[in-house]
Amino acid sequence: MLSNTVVGQIISGNVKNHKGEKINNANIVVKDSINAQYILAFCTTKNGEYRLVLPSDLKKALIEITADKYKKDTWTLEDIKKSNIYTHNFILEKDSVVELQEVTVSTKALPFTVNGDTTKFNVSKYSNGTERKIIDIIKVLPGIEVNDKTGEISYKGKPIETVNLEGDNLFGFNYAIGTKNINVDMVEEVQVIENFSENPLLKSIDSNDKVALNLKLKKAHLDVSGSIDIALGASEGRGVAQNHALNLLGITQNYKSFGTASYNNIGQNNSPFDYFSTNQNVEQLRDKNILAKPIISDIIISNNLDDKRANINKALFSNYNGLIKLHKRISIKGNLYYLNDRVSSIQSIENMNFLPQGILTTSDYYLSAKEPHQARGDIELQSILSDQSSLEYKIIFDNTKSYAHTNILQNTLNTQSAQLNTHNHNFKQSLLFTNRLTDKHALQFLASQSSNDINQNFILNLISDSSNSVYSTFNQVCRNRKNTFQLQAILLGRTNKSKYSFSIGNYVEQTTLYSNLYNSSDTVISTNDFTYSKSNLYNHGIYEINLRKLRISTSLKGRFFTQKLGNLFQENFIVEPSLLLKLKLNPISILGINSSLSQKNFTEESLFSNPIMLSNRLFASSKPVLSLQKLLVISVVYSINNLYQQFRLNASINYLKNHGSYFSNISINRRNSYLEYFFSSKPNENITADFLVEKYLPILNSTIRLKSNYAFSNYYNVVNASDLRLNNNHYVTLELFAKTAFDYKVNFENSLVFVNNHSQNIESQQSIQNNALQNTFKIIFKPNKQWFFVTNLEYLIPNKNSSKDYLLFCDAYLKYRPIKKKYEFKLDGQNLFNMKYFFQTNTSDYSINTFKSNLISRYFLASVSYIF
Repeated sequence: MLSNTVVGQIISGNVKNHKGEKINNANIVVKDSINAQYILAFCTTKNGEYRLVLPSDLKKALIEITADKYKKDTWTLEDIKKSNIYTHNFILEKDSVVELQEVTVSTKALPFTVNGDTTKFNVSKYSNGTERKIIDIIKVLPGIEVNDKTGEISYKGKPIETVNLEGDNLFGFNYAIGTKNINVDMVEEVQVIENFSENPLLKSIDSNDKVALNLKLKKAHLDVSGSIDIALGASEGRGVAQNHALNLLGITQNYKSFGTASYNNIGQNNSPFDYFSTNQNVEQLRDKNILAKPIISDIIISNNLDDKRANINKALFSNYNGLIKLHKRISIKGNLYYLNDRVSSIQSIENMNFLPQGILTTSDYYLSAKEPHQARGDIELQSILSDQSSLEYKIIFDNTKSYAHTNILQNTLNTQSAQLNTHNHNFKQSLLFTNRLTDKHALQFLASQSSNDINQNFILNLISDSSNSVYSTFNQVCRNRKNTFQLQAILLGRTNKSKYSFSIGNYVEQTTLYSNLYNSSDTVISTNDFTYSKSNLYNHGIYEINLRKLRISTSLKGRFFTQKLGNLFQENFIVEPSLLLKLKLNPISILGINSSLSQKNFTEESLFSNPIMLSNRLFASSKPVLSLQKLLVISVVYSINNLYQQFRLNASINYLKNHGSYFSNISINRRNSYLEYFFSSKPNENITADFLVEKYLPILNSTIRLKSNYAFSNYYNVVNASDLRLNNNHYVTLELFAKTAFDYKVNFENSLVFVNNHSQNIESQQSIQNNALQNTFKIIFKPNKQWFFVTNLEYLIPNKNSSKDYLLFCDAYLKYRPIKKKYEFKLDGQNLFNMKYFFQTNTSDYSINTFKSNLISRYFLASVSYIF
């Protein structure tokens, strides 16, 4: 079956014998030469006919056909033209019959198939029984990487645009809804679609390198299906441990829906929104330029452990996603979200600051709780106006409130209490019109508007140790509002070897920031009230040409950019070029070189001139200017992805240099820190290098992966009235992962991670470093098809200089699932050694930060799951 998203050359025809009889189940493969090792496409005949989609960059194809009791035949197709349709009929001759002794040959079927731009992974072939949700399978698929902090999925280094359900984009950019909640047992295939274009009118025209995933469900779930999970247990010190979830799928010809509702207090986050830490999801990262930024720091502080260890929560989350085809040309999609959580933590932070005046040690002890409440609704309307034109309208309403309270002991002497109330209202809408002018040209018009309003109220009470009463209060009020509007026209086109696009538009943004800091007598002691506006009139041209194995993509953007902040006004004409070279060395390896020059403005957190209280200890201000930051980026990437040999290698190096930045001037004393940002044209440099190699070793039935990252940066700052200091930082991570796939009852997994962080001040040669180690060992025992036992041992050394600060976690679960039944039982035990606290050491050029937080205590869960 061919995906309707595949774009390429098509070969079709029939296969008969010399009598004119159709031959079924003949195997047809495509290679680029005789005796070539790699198969580029393949299919089998049905009713004596075949149809193949070739890779879009193939210039010559060798088609081989084999059938039982017939001689092999070949046909060569040269000078292949893009998007052409070719026809070739085969007539096979009978093979001579030779009497042979019986020979039995057995081989494992491939766990994937490749058909043009679509790679289909058989879910059952990649499962070892430990997976619960489809994200657990996606993480182990070849070529795919999942960022556990943001939820972003990438394939061959390219971010996934969306995760479709049975061919439809049901979740939008918040695809973590589907990947986190859809059960593994419901999905038959995970399909990776390269050269993806969601708009059918732009197929073969738009110049993109996009990738999407598609979840193909099992036939049993193509009507109404779902799952129910109920889990109850005992948690030490926290009462009843709970983890309940209900998922519903509805798939009909004109209607698709997925709904989920869950509640748990064991640290799981089933939503795409993260209120435990400061991590942003995929949508928030894409929309970062149109979203206002919370000025006051969130009280809750996260750590580097998984949520299941440290996220002490009471999370209620529900979501509904529905797509209705009202007419063959009209469809409407809706997404509804509701979240109610309570996150609590006990934390202590100790800072050893190496200042010009000597060593200053400060400490803070926090007892915190935060309650976020979020309600959101998305609507998308799509209308196919004709065979050549379409109209899309999207609108988002998001209303989030968060209430946080913290009791603080500062420097073991001073008692404080803090409250932070945040109200975040976000509205966004866009209208997109597409018209396919010819087979090679299309025109688009886009209009978008957004409004994001964030209100914050932070109250800090200083409490007397003798009377336990409030003797002084500070009240920080902030309102940050950002409005944007954009109009854009885009012309897209293609020739036989090239694609191009030209766009012209105007982007207007206005940010208003208001803040007042009150003392105990309600006197204003610091205020900010400004409006920052910018207008960006631009044109952008992109040209891409394919020269056999080399793809050259050039981009040139011209902008007339104006900024205004109070009495400050600035106009700039900016030219931003970029160049991408991608050389396809062979069917499995690519070398890419990318370079770009750009300029950007600074956002509102660098523009307020009077102090704002950001936390119980930190005050910040800046000396605003309208200068631009100039960025030079150069990157080189080499990758090998060989599915058939189960080998993957990715190596990249990136260089970033910026001229003009806001640097920090920090003053630290026992009670407070004052941070002032100032602009300087001095450059900052960053170099990052990434390496990954992964190979399945058949002789050992094992997969081994080595992954490393190196980051180096040069930066400047000022500490306690020092001169402008040049510093550098080196950050290295090494990970060695291995897992077995023995055809036996026991298998193993092990992950070893080493982290080194080294900071140094160049002038004084003062250096601070920290080494950390983490090892995770897993045993998977499956005595038969019904029983399943997994135990996990995790050992962490947050700071190798302090041998007493180590962590040892042990988790285990036992699962029973009757054969051919839709239910299963599970007994789960987490943190069996009952580790109470997590320790973490962070370093900078002038301080060592020791962080400690409480963890989810030991708990046991008994659960039952039912899939219907």
